[in-house]
Amino acid sequence: MSKPKPPEIPYIPNPAMRQIAVPIASLVLDPDNERKHDRANIDAIKGLIRKFGIMEPIGVREGLVIRGNGTTVALRELAAEKATALEPLSKMLADPTAPLDWSLVPALDYQHLDESAAAAWRVGHNRSAELGKWDWEKLQTTLRNTNVEWTEIGWEQAEIELLTQAEWKPPVVADEPEPEAEGSDVSVSSAGASEGQVLMLKLEGVLAEQMRDLAEAQGVTPADLLAAWVEMEAAAQ
Repeated sequence: MSKPKPPEIPYIPNPAMRQIAVPIASLVLDPDNERKHDRANIDAIKGLIRKFGIMEPIGVREGLVIRGNGTTVALRELAAEKATALEPLSKMLADPTAPLDWSLVPALDYQHLDESAAAAWRVGHNRSAELGKWDWEKLQTTLRNTNVEWTEIGWEQAEIELLTQAEWKPPVVADEPEPEAEGSDVSVSSAGASEGQVLMLKLEGVLAEQMRDLAEAQGVTPADLLAAWVEMEAAAQ
């Protein structure tokens, strides 16, 4: 007997994931979720979904969302907005301009976890992702060479300018390196920023948002302005 054909859900590109799709209306957000999802985070998730569709399932236990609360919120907003798809997802549709219903999401059943284990997994999953670090030089290469509108998926324009203008150099190897220099892989030039400073911009969206205005007011580029801040901090230490 042949397997049943997966339902046509254009915003879930993977046919196998369509088989486990459930209505978002049937799901309850986890009130104990330790991970906050601010406006910038939800907008970034919405941008990813509109551009690429839902690429991974959420996790659910007895209708409660254990993994994917941000995705669930994003889908609810897209459904309410009757949002259309963006490229490249839109190129896969018969009518690229037609609004989609965004009413389903692929979900894995976490029923094998009791309440305590589900909480531990939720925190551990978020923490393990948080511990990952960027390879800033490789990220710069991707940002420069990939034809995509990065501001649609969570990046500020000021961040893009800083990262693409930065000048990454190999670490200076000294005979007896200072303890604080160990493990360093980024040097600051007049057109660049240290890893910590760029990360600071990523964490503090308000600062990133203001960088371009501040730079324009002083007649310099955002990268030059940030480099000057780094130099002042280094001089003060």
